[in-house]
Amino acid sequence: MLCRRLLIPLLAAGLCGCQSTPPSFRLDDAVAERRDVQSRAFVDADRATVMRVATDALRDLGFTVVALEDDLGLIGASKQTDVSQPRNTVLQVGLLLLTGIEYAMPKRELLALSMTVSDQDAPTVYAACQRTVFDDVGTPMLDKSGLIEQPEFYARIFDAMTTALFLENEL
Repeated sequence: MLCRRLLIPLLAAGLCGCQSTPPSFRLDDAVAERRDVQSRAFVDADRATVMRVATDALRDLGFTVVALEDDLGLIGASKQTDVSQPRNTVLQVGLLLLTGIEYAMPKRELLALSMTVSDQDAPTVYAACQRTVFDDVGTPMLDKSGLIEQPEFYARIFDAMTTALFLENEL
């Protein structure tokens, strides 16, 4: 009887000790750094101006604006470029002659960019761009595709926006 009275509280205490602790919801440092690279605040402008400047800057950089939702602050843009090189054809023929296997070579790339503009005192722009490379028969090359993470890519977009905003304020 005494054993049962001690057993139940001990089991209850043991089960409580098995509780898992809640996971940490802190962002990974790499994610935080990437978000830092992919966003910029524009202090001296309202959201409508930033949206207009963003679409103009994207067009100047060769993007086609395919979606624009002013009320939500969303911009979608795309850009296709030819990435084939003459040496790829020579390399492809050489590999075919040597191995008898036809290797796919990069032909074109598609950049799909999405941008959000927050509605705050200092509108903040967040941009993310997905790159898809297609081979010479139109099949996506997954090993060469993915999220663009180079800071220079996003800096170029934000610098174009800053310049356009400066020019708009001066005129």
